[in-house]
Amino acid sequence: MISSIYDSATLAAVLNAEPLTAADAKETPRDWVDGIWVAGEVYPLDPKATTDTLAVLANGTAAVTWSPKGEYCGGGHRTAVESQAGHWCAADTDSVTFGDDVRGVTRDWRQVTVWDANGYTETIVHDTLDEAKEAFGRESAEMSREWEEQEALMGDEETADSLLY
Repeated sequence: MISSIYDSATLAAVLNAEPLTAADAKETPRDWVDGIWVAGEVYPLDPKATTDTLAVLANGTAAVTWSPKGEYCGGGHRTAVESQAGHWCAADTDSVTFGDDVRGVTRDWRQVTVWDANGYTETIVHDTLDEAKEAFGRESAEMSREWEEQEALMGDEETADSLLY
């Protein structure tokens, strides 16, 4: 059971739920700009960015787009039937990881998160999608440089260790 909307995947899951009535089935995100209620909390939509086929949370942390029946959205669906049915899926996300998920950077709409396996997490919600994409690029490039430097140092240590034995 979903208890909060914290990213585009959970927003998509909420919107992909079976409508209760025929009237509900005819509604679009524009009908929900005042908010989507989940577990006692209301998640308002951005009235300027939300359209009939795009739902954007007002806080910028998630967005989903409508994928019409027969059009594959590229999302990670459990079955081919799901991927070909009309459904909501993440609108614009990106991610990069280094060292078998040792650290990484993710972007979910305007939210950019830098993390590592030691528990470090820093999340910033940017004012615009372009700013978030720019920040994701910067953070990814910086992390890539740091990872390459670390690997080079580890390679030098392994070479030095092998000379001792």
